[in-house]
Amino acid sequence: MMDKNQAFMMTWIMPVFFTAMMMNYPAGLALYMAYNRDEGVADVVATIAAAGQLKGATGKVAVMGYCLGGLMTFLTAARSKVDAAVAFHGGDTESYLGEAGSITAPFLMHLAEEDEYITKDAQAAIKQALDGKPNVTIYSYPGCNHAFSRHGGAHYDAAAAKTANDRTWAFLKDKLA
Repeated sequence: MMDKNQAFMMTWIMPVFFTAMMMNYPAGLALYMAYNRDEGVADVVATIAAAGQLKGATGKVAVMGYCLGGLMTFLTAARSKVDAAVAFHGGDTESYLGEAGSITAPFLMHLAEEDEYITKDAQAAIKQALDGKPNVTIYSYPGCNHAFSRHGGAHYDAAAAKTANDRTWAFLKDKLA
């Protein structure tokens, strides 16, 4: 998603959750199911604190994630202080909607309308839980499946990915620059 022509600089810290899944789906799925989300949020919060102190940092930190990372973005925004958050198709977010009211940071969410892992009912529940929060914007992408923005993925949709990425860049620039 990086674009060398963007008008501002960001430092990226990127944990990789799914290397195992890409190499061995059953093993990766087992890791996904066993992943302790509470400990994961604690790790993300510690990373936020460290990132804000990096040389050259402004102190502003955003969290962004895809799939499990999208869920971790939602949970981190609900449980800690962050300057902005962007969640792409956060799997299992509907299981944590009781925490939606705690999200006070600017929050951007991208949902694929035909997501095979986030049902239409789950998407409706997510939208309802976040409806009316002035700090939250949710975009839905008609005809798109899970991971529509992952280059080289089975469901990659170049037009929708460009739209989502453009929206994300504009959001981050507005909230962090």
